[in-house]
Amino acid sequence: MDQTPMSAQLLIQGWLHLRHRSLGPRPWLLLAAIPLGGLLLLAPANQGQAAATSRSQILRINGHAGKTNGVLRQGPLVVTVRRELQERVGSKQFQAAVARVRVHGRVVGQLKGSGSEGGPSAVVQLAEMDPSNPYPEVYLSSYSFGAHCCNYVQVLSSNRRGTAWRLVTLKQSLDGGAEPAQDPLGNGRYLVVSYDTRFLYRFDCYACSHPPRRIWQLQGDRFIDISQRPEMRPLHRQRLQQMAAWFRRREKGSSYGFLAGYVATKARLGQLREAWSILLQRYDRHSEWELSDCRGEWDARGRCRGRELVYRSFPEALYAFLVKTGYIRSGTRL
Repeated sequence: MDQTPMSAQLLIQGWLHLRHRSLGPRPWLLLAAIPLGGLLLLAPANQGQAAATSRSQILRINGHAGKTNGVLRQGPLVVTVRRELQERVGSKQFQAAVARVRVHGRVVGQLKGSGSEGGPSAVVQLAEMDPSNPYPEVYLSSYSFGAHCCNYVQVLSSNRRGTAWRLVTLKQSLDGGAEPAQDPLGNGRYLVVSYDTRFLYRFDCYACSHPPRRIWQLQGDRFIDISQRPEMRPLHRQRLQQMAAWFRRREKGSSYGFLAGYVATKARLGQLREAWSILLQRYDRHSEWELSDCRGEWDARGRCRGRELVYRSFPEALYAFLVKTGYIRSGTRL
């Protein structure tokens, strides 16, 4: 005897009737899970594969605070995080956060963070970074410790069918400690949101530098820089708001490091000429920061091993740098 409640039977009959009349034979996905008197109506996406969720789960590992392990779960996907010995150097032991990933009980890969003597500092996260596959990504951000350095990002992501997993590494190390991926647009797709570290020390000291935002998106087996896309402009506007206090200062001369980040951010918003005009009025013509650019590698003593260019002024040096880093095109008129 059918034990389905009458209200659920009527709903199912009505839905089937609607499908037959207006949708024809096309496949149908019921997007919401609706509990009705003990009946759960749920049609999974992709012929039985788990539908991705826009919500993320975060596990913060802090060896100094004693938080060194944990578990994240979403459906058949289970991530177990443990602190493990990475290497010994004399009497010192360097430990790292290691995240092992299982699907239906089978190990499909692992992520290993940066090691440190005092214990690992890392963020492990389940987040939807690539909606083309059936599982959320396993994201690991780990901090190497040290002055002004470094945050390394790795992601374990499945292929489109969910049958194989690959490790994707963000080649650009990030400044600061371990940070989770973010959903700045509120559309359920998580991104790596940080700062453009190429601006640090380029025209000023570390604390004097104000780098623009830089945003990466996971796409298949690589990260791509999407900072220049129009939908990222709200993030660049937020960065400008953080810089607004500078304009309330009365000093005529201003930091190269600040102005470099300001002009680059305005360039992302299509306001380069306005920013350049302000730069010409406000930059410190008496700054002692060296205006040179090494077009090769640096040796252990900090000497340029290749061609070294020396610029006559800060605007000239900044223009060349913005062309080199892709913020403006060569030949752009100001």
